[in-house]
Amino acid sequence: MSAAFIVSILEVMVYSPDQPVVPLPFQLTIQQHIHCQSSMANGETASLAVAAGASAKQVATDSNLKFNKLGLKAEARLVTELFGFGSGTLDFELESENRMPVRILANVTASDLTNLASEINQVSNSTKVSAYLSEDKTRVILKSAFGEDIVFSNLSETSPTFSAQIVDENTVAAITPIGTVTTSGSFGNLNLATATLPATNLVGGGKNATFDVTIVNGALTVALNQPGNGYQVNDTMVIKGSVLGGVDGVNDLTITVSAIASEKLVAMGSGVGDARIDNARFSGQLIFSASDSFTLTSPSATKIAARDQNLGGFAKIDSNLTGDVKTVDFEVNGDVDASISSIDGSSAVASAATYQISIPTSNSAVKFSASIASSSVTPLNKAGVNKALVEALRNQAPLSSLSGNSAAASKQVTTYGFVGSEAINAASDTVTIKINNTSVAVNLANIDGNNTPGDNCKSCDNSNYECCKRC
Repeated sequence: MSAAFIVSILEVMVYSPDQPVVPLPFQLTIQQHIHCQSSMANGETASLAVAAGASAKQVATDSNLKFNKLGLKAEARLVTELFGFGSGTLDFELESENRMPVRILANVTASDLTNLASEINQVSNSTKVSAYLSEDKTRVILKSAFGEDIVFSNLSETSPTFSAQIVDENTVAAITPIGTVTTSGSFGNLNLATATLPATNLVGGGKNATFDVTIVNGALTVALNQPGNGYQVNDTMVIKGSVLGGVDGVNDLTITVSAIASEKLVAMGSGVGDARIDNARFSGQLIFSASDSFTLTSPSATKIAARDQNLGGFAKIDSNLTGDVKTVDFEVNGDVDASISSIDGSSAVASAATYQISIPTSNSAVKFSASIASSSVTPLNKAGVNKALVEALRNQAPLSSLSGNSAAASKQVTTYGFVGSEAINAASDTVTIKINNTSVAVNLANIDGNNTPGDNCKSCDNSNYECCKRC
């Protein structure tokens, strides 16, 4: 049994040398205590003092020392996505594990960031920051090897603008607070003095958003109090009618996310003069894991670990940093998963292991699934299981494709002729040819396009002459 938990030490710091430090959208780590309550058999608790300004790397190191006796493991993770570049020469300083910032100078275009990735990787030995180029070359993903902060500074005035955001293990924005919402519901003549209320998710998995709700004679006013995190457009929540002083199912307030706050990303190079964003600090995530449930409490929230089915299981799923590829690694044991018998042959155990995979598509109603029994795979190893699953998926979804350059045009030329016993009368005779099931009438008054009438052809008098060949 496993559980995983992400502590909200997600920081983005934006500042200009000529102005006081301004947080966007989250402040630097404040001095605080993190308290852990274990639900495991030992039932122990522990607290960790977090110093002001501590990075995720530092907190993870301290947590592993403090919470180790509770069976918890802490990992710092920081992955930052750079995208939306203009074209030009990018000039800034990069700092992470290195004590002194290093200068990055790279020519980039909106469609090719190869040079930027290369320049950052040339100094990765000192920064411990690696750059990964997306397949379409329009995004660069930066990974801090140990979760240390990544700092951009002194972005030159002539550098092209670009955007940056922290992303999670699936290369999805890790900071997605609510920007705006729409509301619906019927409230009759209800009255409710302004109250700050949470909402229950109907669609989506966002957390910690709260709303200031006021009702005056049935007229509703809703204002966003806390934007929360983990929300997506069209996520839907509900505040029950009984909480508003009405009846559940009759006076429920439905809230739908219409936009995500723009603060989820940093627009590097935007702004003018002193307001221009030329420096930014990105801090990472803390991921706590244990074999049983636990609770973490900080000044901002109390969070209960949720079970992660992929943690410590028999199938490991990883994404590459650019989000282009997912790798599924099955735990296959040929000695255990296969059928076995006793030495004397008096008893036997039939294999019961199965390996399953389900792949969604852009259409929620369509997915491809495969299930393979260990007894059907020979030899029973990872390569054999992978091959069997891939073949099963391909058999479900045969795809036909045709590729090549523009098709060459080719004329089709066919000559028709006939021999008749009478001369053609262009005024009264008709000739129709059927081509590809389409009937085409022959104009006997102009059989060659030069106004030559068809009755210029005379009787062939049983000769082998091909009459009206022009037809």
